[in-house]
This record gives sequence, C-alpha cells and structure tokens, in this order.
Amino acid sequence: LTKESAKKEIQGLVRFQGKHFGHAVDTSLADTAWLLKEYFGVTTFKLEKNITIDTLRETVASGRLVIVPTDGRKLKNPNFKQPGPLRHMLVVIGYDRKKREFIVNDPGTRRGEGFRYPEDVLFGAVLDYPTGKHTPVTSEDKVMLSVWRDEVDISPLDR
Repeated sequence: LTKESAKKEIQGLVRFQGKHFGHAVDTSLADTAWLLKEYFGVTTFKLEKNITIDTLRETVASGRLVIVPTDGRKLKNPNFKQPGPLRHMLVVIGYDRKKREFIVNDPGTRRGEGFRYPEDVLFGAVLDYPTGKHTPVTSEDKVMLSVWRDEVDISPLDR
C-alpha cells in the first residue's frame, strides 16, 4: 500500500466502524475479528482465548500474523506519550528465540516497525478489552487473533 491508499483505507474503516459501533475507538478482539471478515473480507483467522506464552510463541513461529490487545501502559514503550495508552493493539510479526523477544509492528508510534518487547513484558500486557469508547476493562483474558494468507490475495481497495 502507498501512504495515500493506506490513509483512504483507514478513513473507510473509521466510517464503517462509526456506522456499526458508533465510534472508531477501542474494539475488542472479537469485534476486530468481525471487522476483518465484514470490512476486509478476510476469513482465514482464528480467535483464541486463554492463550499461554507458548501458544503465542508457537503461532508466531508458524508464520502467522498475530494481533494482540494490550494494556499499553504495561508495555513501558519509551516511544509512547507517557504513561502510555490503556488500550492498545499490536501486530506480532516475529520472535527472537535467542533474545527471548517478540518483534512487533506497533501502529502507536512512528518507531513501531520491527519494535522488540521482552517476551514477559509483551505477554504480561496482553489483555482483551471491551468495544466502547474508553469503556472500563473488567476482563483479564489473554487472547490473540492469528491471521494467515489465503490462496487468493485480494487488496481491500478492490472492493
């Protein structure tokens, strides 16, 4: 995607979320999965609850893209406006076994591409939150959404 096409896609998604949720802020992982299917047409994903750090490591090692919701403050990312966001999603793209770090693309900072978190820090921050504009978090669920490529790769802009 170019910057321009990505910006248009984000604006379209914001409108879609506004129509369906009344806002485009803070979606639970289940609603994020719904958006993947309904807005982007992606059906090759799996939402998992009660994950362990081993589940997260193994899924990333399998080559799947992994999305995790977090309590962003627990990440202690120095690039966040401190103290950091309470609700924050990350895309986990890799794992460094030697350093025991998860590699992420973090949309919350300009320095988020390829950012690394120690495995205990990232996993300790994983926390699902409800859909709703800053709705209080009452769950401690460790969840992840794994996504893999289908045989046909269709750009969302082709809709």
